[in-house]
Amino acid sequence: MVGGVGVASCLLIGAFWDKSMIIAGTSRSGPLFVLIFLAGAVDSLTSVLFYPMVLSFGFSNLCSGRTLSFSACAALPQRG
Repeated sequence: MVGGVGVASCLLIGAFWDKSMIIAGTSRSGPLFVLIFLAGAVDSLTSVLFYPMVLSFGFSNLCSGRTLSFSACAALPQRG
């Protein structure tokens, strides 16, 4: 279920990124704000659910996996 909410929120972010609504007299991206909050909540929840399972394989596996995933993110080219 957590994965489904994450996938749905990411797909909906792509669909609603340019939509806005009038809130308190100004144009705001209400749907985008809510969907980004949901995606962040899913990210936090998956970390809480995933770490205890990985620790059952040993602490070194957790450190190796985190290091490899962060290294992969760091290797991506930056725009700007």
